[in-house]
Amino acid sequence: METFPSHVVELQTLCALRFNGYDYADDTMSKRNEHSKDMLSDLARKIVETLTLHEKDQNNHAAFFWLQRLLHKWGGEYLTKASREHIAYDFLFLHL
Repeated sequence: METFPSHVVELQTLCALRFNGYDYADDTMSKRNEHSKDMLSDLARKIVETLTLHEKDQNNHAAFFWLQRLLHKWGGEYLTKASREHIAYDFLFLHL
């Protein structure tokens, strides 16, 4: 599977981290009683499983943020570019 050039990968990371997913989850959680990491993973799960966007772009940004953290920090480093998580991450990058 072809991958993005390294400068595009760096740009993906910058774009994902520009959105502060932690603050968004904390602000949203004040209305719900959830853990922020769980909330972010739930938002990403829909996109990973169905490649369907959320109606609110903030939720798409939060999912993009979570996927970046997963793929580069939270244990998903071993996933290949053909994984559903990487495909969803690239899909969100192109959409957002």
